[in-house]
Formats: sequence, structure tokens, C-alpha cells
Amino acid sequence: MDGAGPPQDWLRDDIDRTHIASTKEESVAIVYGQLVNWVQGNPQFMEAAKAEFASVADGWVIAYAKSEGLAVVSQETYAAEIRKRVPIPNVCRQFDIPHYDLFQLLRTLGARFDWTTP
Repeated sequence: MDGAGPPQDWLRDDIDRTHIASTKEESVAIVYGQLVNWVQGNPQFMEAAKAEFASVADGWVIAYAKSEGLAVVSQETYAAEIRKRVPIPNVCRQFDIPHYDLFQLLRTLGARFDWTTP
């Protein structure tokens, strides 16, 4: 991505900066390095999967969560035998970072939806 387009415009124009976390903290960078080293040293993943992991935001999101004691929410699922990509839940499990999919998160938070028809 070149930093231009609808998602970037929305983020720049409509989101309060206090809702955007920085990955510039040293603690985040240290954890990110640990994640990338684990991925790069793991023979399970193909070289293309390793390169992709290093080039997308997933690792930074996971590193931020680990360094801040937070959980990661994604719609990915753990895949023990996968080789063609590095799933977020696999990395989270390796580094003891809580991971939830959206429905698990809603259950954990006790969210309730009351749908009534007019």
C-alpha cells in the first residue's frame, strides 16, 4: 500500500489520534524482533510466508499486544500444519498472547443483542 486511498483517508480524517497506538516504543520493537526471529527460524513456514509476515502489520499488532499485556482479535484460526502463511493465532499461541475471534470476544465481554421488529 502506498499510504493513499479510502482506508488511509478515513484513518487520517475521521479517527481521533488518541485511538491509534504507536509501535515506536522500544518494548514493542524488541518483541517484534522476537516474533520475526521465531518466524524466520521456523522450518514449518515457506520462505514466501516468512517474507509476507515481515512485510505486513500482523507482527506489529501482535508485538504491541504482547508488550502492553493485551489480547489480539482476528478472524483467523490456529492452523498447526500450515506452511503458506503465518497465522496470527499461531504466533499468539507461541508467545502466550491471548487471541480471540470476534465471536469469542463478544461472548467474553458478555455482549447481548436484542433484535426486535417494529
